[in-house]
Formats: sequence, structure tokens, C-alpha cells
Amino acid sequence: MRHRPPWCLALCRLVAGALLLALPGAAALGQDAVRLNGEMFIGGATLVDPPPGEPASTHAYLTVTGPAALSLYRSLPPREEDDLCRGDGRKVRQAGTLSCSIDARGQEAVCDFAVDLRSGAMAGGRPC
Repeated sequence: MRHRPPWCLALCRLVAGALLLALPGAAALGQDAVRLNGEMFIGGATLVDPPPGEPASTHAYLTVTGPAALSLYRSLPPREEDDLCRGDGRKVRQAGTLSCSIDARGQEAVCDFAVDLRSGAMAGGRPC
């Protein structure tokens, strides 16, 4: 039997729970599901210059792109600010630790957030 690291089990539970909650809910409300694109990596709570001894596998950092990111961006509160991280005329909307940015044409978006694998709580995504 293969043993998986604790973060793997937590991430699998998180994704399975999100799918169980989101898919039937979207169908029941007559909403279309959107394909999820992006990337994920595991890291510690502090990505840049972590303190000595900080565990390096406590957070799942996720970046959502494509139609799902565009849908998220458009669903966030409409307070837009200039995206100082990505530049190029991009705008950013935020809600708590979820941050989504859209290009100047309003056609392509990217969203960043993290999940603390110890508690399941959302945390800040990638640093600027």
C-alpha cells in the first residue's frame, strides 16, 4: 500500500468537497459549470524568505485561468483597482484572500488564492 503525504489527503478532500458542493448546486440553480484551468503547487505559509524551520508543505497555492477565472472576476464585487503586480493596464478585484485580475480588453482573467492544508481555510495566493 502506498502512503501519501498528509497534504495530499487534505487537498483531495478539499477538491472532492468543492466538487460535491459546487456541481449539484450549479445544476440545481440552472447555472452552467465552467471548465477549470490553472495550476497548483504546494508550499509553506511564507513563500518568499520563509523563517528557518517553517514547514514547507502547509499550503496549496492555486491559480485559476480561462473561463472559470473570467466568471470569478465578473462575480466579485465591482471595486476595481489597477493591477500593480501584473501591469499592462490590467485591473484587479479582491474579496478577502481571493484576487482576480483581468486584461485591459476585459477578455482574459487570472485568479490567485491558497488553501491552508492544516485547517482548510483560504489564505493569500502568490505574492506579487
